[in-house]
Amino acid sequence: MRRLWAILCGAAVLGGCNQDHIFFSITQEVDLVDPRINGTPTAAVTLGGTVYVASKFSGAIHTYTAGAWGVMAKQPGGKIIELAGTENFLFALTSSSGDPAGSVTLRKIEAGSIGSGDWETVSGAPANTQSLYGAGEYVFAGVMTRSGTFKDDAGIETTVEISGTPVAGFEIWGAKEDAAALTCLKEKTTFLTGAAFDGAATYYLGTNRPYSQGGGIYTFAAGGAAVSSAAEPGTKGLDIAGIIALPNTTAVMGVSRNGSLLYNGGGGGGFTLLPAGLTFTGALGVWESGGGAKKLLLLGIQGGSTSTTHGYRELALAADGSLDPNNTHLASPGASANSSVSNADKYESSLRRHPLVGITQAPDGILFAATLKNGLWAYRNDEWNAEE
Repeated sequence: MRRLWAILCGAAVLGGCNQDHIFFSITQEVDLVDPRINGTPTAAVTLGGTVYVASKFSGAIHTYTAGAWGVMAKQPGGKIIELAGTENFLFALTSSSGDPAGSVTLRKIEAGSIGSGDWETVSGAPANTQSLYGAGEYVFAGVMTRSGTFKDDAGIETTVEISGTPVAGFEIWGAKEDAAALTCLKEKTTFLTGAAFDGAATYYLGTNRPYSQGGGIYTFAAGGAAVSSAAEPGTKGLDIAGIIALPNTTAVMGVSRNGSLLYNGGGGGGFTLLPAGLTFTGALGVWESGGGAKKLLLLGIQGGSTSTTHGYRELALAADGSLDPNNTHLASPGASANSSVSNADKYESSLRRHPLVGITQAPDGILFAATLKNGLWAYRNDEWNAEE
């Protein structure tokens, strides 16, 4: 970059033209580094003040505590496909071959045993588990089945086919965090894409809409035996990309690839659709300033196949974590004083170029973003860069 700067400076002197705008653009370019955790990272799980994250299909879980990185003392074994966290347990979905479509194993370890105890194998977890999410005291798994059947909200069952060929179906399995085994909570559904707990007694589960079948947000009552048969009002048929509980509230929000925000203000009553006109990746996280005076909901977005408009958008929340459904402007980072970044141009030259699969704020305030295929990034020294 210094060489390019010198060349342009010389050109400006010789040509006598104003190159200020070019010089400014160069100063905003971020010198990118190689990531500590490369590839596509798993979801980052915060448990007991420590952040746990791994590179998908690697064999090591990395730990971040009080500003320092390390490696978990006892690994779950196998290639790590997904991580999930509940209130008291860390879960890892692993595969001996690294093939998520092959035989997988679900393991867990209690927070108080990390570093000294051993991982436990969760029985009952189907070998073809594809996705994993934790919320409150429950863990939920999306399972692929050989039967390509789907049952709609009215209980009508159909065979799902593409060009006359039956395709895979899905189920939702789950259990309380301390249970020895998972059980099937919903048959003949669509793929599980997220879970959130309202802090009271209800869990919300997002599913996508593959093969033009199903999709929506379903509920599960704590202590219950099954996921609701019908999707929540306002969500039926939507391709849900992700779901999150807003902090210090009973409100839940979801995002769909159809270009909508979904908001439940708490206490039931279904979801309100807030059209956004963006394709959401499902990466959702809450950022707050020091002291918590300002809060933002961060939402990963994805542009077209040739677009570099990726990264995330910011939605302002009240200091108590609530949302005003009449004020849902999605701002680009750095576009306003209330932002997770201080320099919009540096954001534009770095993280904006990558789709995000996860975003989370560590207990020490550092913001992490998991990119698709380009490793784990962090916001430090007023710029986004790969975390070294």
